[in-house]
Amino acid sequence: MEVLWTQMFSLVFQNTVYTFAAILVVTLICMALGACAANMLARGSWPPVKVLLLLFMATGVAIAFSSFHLVNITDNLKLVGSREGWGDYTLRVFGLTFAVAGLPLFLSGIIFPYLLKASEQYVTSAGQALGKLSAINTLGAILGPMLAGFVFLKWLGLWHSIQLFGILYLLAAIFVPVSLKTVGFIWRGAALALALVLIFVFDPGGFLQLRVEPGEQIVEYWHGPGGTVAVVRKGKYLNINVNGHYGLGSTEADFLEKDQTTIPLLLHPRAKSIFFLGLGTGITAGEAMSSQYGLERVVACELSAEVVTAARKYFGEYTQDLFNDPRSTVIVDDGRHYLFATRERFDIIDSDLFLVYERGAGSLYTLEHFQNAARHLKPGGIFVQWIPLYQLTRPEFCVIARTMLQVFPQVTVWRDHFKPWQDVVALVGQDDKVPLFGPGYQGPDHETRVKALDFIEKGRLRPDSTTLLLYYCGNLTGAKDSFKDSPLNTEDHPLIEYMAPRSSSMQAADKVAWFAGPHFVSFMKEMQTCTPPEEDPALAGLALRERLAAKAGNYLARSYLLYNAFQRKVPGANESWLKLAEQDRQAFLKYWVGEEPLSD
Repeated sequence: MEVLWTQMFSLVFQNTVYTFAAILVVTLICMALGACAANMLARGSWPPVKVLLLLFMATGVAIAFSSFHLVNITDNLKLVGSREGWGDYTLRVFGLTFAVAGLPLFLSGIIFPYLLKASEQYVTSAGQALGKLSAINTLGAILGPMLAGFVFLKWLGLWHSIQLFGILYLLAAIFVPVSLKTVGFIWRGAALALALVLIFVFDPGGFLQLRVEPGEQIVEYWHGPGGTVAVVRKGKYLNINVNGHYGLGSTEADFLEKDQTTIPLLLHPRAKSIFFLGLGTGITAGEAMSSQYGLERVVACELSAEVVTAARKYFGEYTQDLFNDPRSTVIVDDGRHYLFATRERFDIIDSDLFLVYERGAGSLYTLEHFQNAARHLKPGGIFVQWIPLYQLTRPEFCVIARTMLQVFPQVTVWRDHFKPWQDVVALVGQDDKVPLFGPGYQGPDHETRVKALDFIEKGRLRPDSTTLLLYYCGNLTGAKDSFKDSPLNTEDHPLIEYMAPRSSSMQAADKVAWFAGPHFVSFMKEMQTCTPPEEDPALAGLALRERLAAKAGNYLARSYLLYNAFQRKVPGANESWLKLAEQDRQAFLKYWVGEEPLSD
């Protein structure tokens, strides 16, 4: 039941280490209170078999109605949040967990210790009875989570699994060896009647499987150990949704997902193999199947089997035959563990965009994981870690940056797009301080630049051999002094696992700011001040004009940001912001078409 309730609460809580800990704490407290109650009951004079029958009945009803209570108290599975900050959110999590699961946990917590005490008067050897009961309890504690997570959730789904266990408690009450006299028949009849009511009247089959936004509809869903996975349609677009509030990608933004493959492959054009840590919709990994890249080996690792099923069934046309091409292998496994176990090495390891505060995601930014990834790179290979800056504050970014700099001699930063406030960047780690581009690299000619201008003007810029250097943000290694006071994120000290959820709650209360928009634009300037593109070792071998594309990209990003801030009426935005945006835009355009050199 703890497994099922954890799955149930994941529909309304952020799935962080704190919410799972809250559920565990509530379970332990209620079980402890149940043990205290069992002690008092055992000292009373009530017939033990009748007490057990009542306990089974009360527990069964409480369990079955916990799902009804959650749906009602959360107004049909609305995500629990808070505008007061971290402390208030934590209290809400504990309060809701106690309100929904407290009573059934307390009642079920009475049964085992009461059995231990009540059995004493019926046995000749207390030690033998204690041993048997403890053995049965241990066996149940082993089998229960396995059956709940891997059998009942897939077979019956979440709501009917909870209903089933409520019914099982009531059926157990029927078989308690109470007297067959009139009173015994009445109690057994009452237990049977309650079980029939749960089966035929209070059916949770009509409950929402997960909550979706207005205008969205669930195409198909699957229950699994990792949560409820659904393919959701909004208009003509499809996306994969986990637990109603965690998106794994959408066909609406397929070009952005493809770019997370395009940029690494442009940085390593001689690559023959690539490993994707995370699959999602499969659009990112599918881009690697394009014949223009000439890859011979593509491996994608996804933790959730249900996600792979959804991607294979509904996103096949967007993945360039990823699931059938003999060059590709899709593996259901923990990508971090797979890398630890395999002996295979890759030219590129492309680590997906993870929800940073999600429980377990912090382990994908640890020192040990980065070290292991580096060991699985071929000579000259690159490790790419995509990071959503709209889910991190600067302190968390600094922890990840410091940790990665501890492993890779050279780390550079590349943007995924130019969308203001939604910044996504790649930290690209190399095993040596070597230039990213060979001496024969030639930048785009004037005619090619002019052709790309239309896409730039319309905000539809895409990375290719013409525009790639506009996506370069700076050399993180050159700015490493900015992170010297930041701690490392390790397996023993998983700071991101604990920092990110707190920041998420604080940001929702407007008490901290994400490391996106103006904050990251300022940081890009900081990086390029520490290591000017003209002197950047990662750009060695390039002509000066090509190196300056990095500065031009920052001008372009800043102009988009200022325009957007003015249009959104961000506090403080005025006509001067609009003028600055136009100045940045004109400076970029003059550089891009070759009219004037780029100046500061």
